[in-house]
Amino acid sequence: TKSVTEITITYGEFETSLPISVCDGFVKEAEDGEVVGGEIARSGAVAPYASGNASTRNFKKDGTLTFRVPVDKAYKVDIVFVGSSGAVKEYADNSMPLETSDMSANKLFSLSVNGEAVTIGDEAIFHGRRAEEATYRLFANWENVKVGEAVLGKGTNVIKFTFTGSVYQNVNETDASAFYDKFIVIFKEETTAPDAP
Repeated sequence: TKSVTEITITYGEFETSLPISVCDGFVKEAEDGEVVGGEIARSGAVAPYASGNASTRNFKKDGTLTFRVPVDKAYKVDIVFVGSSGAVKEYADNSMPLETSDMSANKLFSLSVNGEAVTIGDEAIFHGRRAEEATYRLFANWENVKVGEAVLGKGTNVIKFTFTGSVYQNVNETDASAFYDKFIVIFKEETTAPDAP
């Protein structure tokens, strides 16, 4: 079920209208998934800018982040990861990041649903940004990145991200990690499929 409408925001003499989309889905904080071989960051420079005041990062090779998604009927879905690049392209004199580089999702992790591989397209990118002033907030440049499409069967579905380790490096040749804030499944339409195992 999906509806699209518009909201108008007025601030003083300025007014703008924005389309909004409301749809059925499933949302879970990344740190509330099953984290193996990764770090849950509940403090530090990025935590205040993350939903739930925490994020996940620094997954080792073959580390996993697993979510269990219960559904009452079969659905075609989009799988979305809310994340941010953490690959520093340039540091300021104070050693704080000034610019980050793009990080491709399919170089960071693979994705499976109920043990079946899901293709992650080259367009799934956590984009880098440049700040006017150096700030750790660059690591909280959250983007909703669609990482795959799948079919979920009735029952509890297992969605697993398996990480490749540090394939990106910062400009100072240290390992770089993306930051992961939220996991979202958008129910696009009902379908016919076998029940979840």
